Amino acid sequence: MSPQEREIMRIYMGEVYKQIRRQRPELTDTNHLVYIACPSNPQKWKNEELIAYADIALDAGIPLAKIDDQNVGIIRESRAAFIKARSNPKSKASVKEGILLIDFGSSTVDLTYYSSKFTDKPIDDGYDCGASNVECCIANDFATRHQDVARSIDDVNTAKTAIELTIRDCKENFYSGDSEDMEVTLNLIKITNGLYTGTPWYFYTEEEIKTLLSNYTESIRNSFVDYRDKYLTDKPIELIFMTGGASRMKFVEDIAREVFSYKKDFYKEINPSLTISNGCVSSNCAAISH
Repeated sequence: MSPQEREIMRIYMGEVYKQIRRQRPELTDTNHLVYIACPSNPQKWKNEELIAYADIALDAGIPLAKIDDQNVGIIRESRAAFIKARSNPKSKASVKEGILLIDFGSSTVDLTYYSSKFTDKPIDDGYDCGASNVECCIANDFATRHQDVARSIDDVNTAKTAIELTIRDCKENFYSGDSEDMEVTLNLIKITNGLYTGTPWYFYTEEEIKTLLSNYTESIRNSFVDYRDKYLTDKPIELIFMTGGASRMKFVEDIAREVFSYKKDFYKEINPSLTISNGCVSSNCAAISH
């Protein structure tokens, strides 16, 4: 990272922290510490990079928690979720026999396995097949159906991001409800600041979505297979703990059952989007995760 990039990151992190403090007036300069969660893939987020990231946060005035003499306040996402899982009475017994945590987020899918009988420590890894791929696939298809949408993406720098965020809300409504189709409607006046008008829409059937996401679901399957074959040979799975907002997508469970030969119920919290933040708090420190 160049000095200029480091300075941009320092300013950004500082402003994010200030916004959190403004929204949480109960936080003072002395009553909290901060953990920052990062993706779990050790090849992409190496320990030296975590240390450098922590140094930037400290320079930005963020009161990072100190885990031990070597580690400052940066915790891998699936490990944070695992801490929360371990503290839950419903999953405590499974820690001995084998628990697999799958944290399905927007950018990455992070996995952690632990068994007090079969492993010395939790086994973490992560893959770049997060749920943002769903919005991207649908946005690309939607643009082929509506010329104004395709032009908006070409002519307005922020249009693609705005469209994908709108589709993300549609996706979450679809997977958290009982609807048989996904309604996507775009407000192009808002998205393009008036350059284009109209409200293009389309109802995607469940079968259409399945077809659109076939390559993506295969990448999830391949990631799970890779983790299984690298780390879980002859290791039992007593419980699979599903977390992360994207874990609400039913096909994730279907793939997990297939790859890990899992026949029991999955464990989920009421709001799986908060498991990582709650895991940070469970590690004996008031925390903010972002």
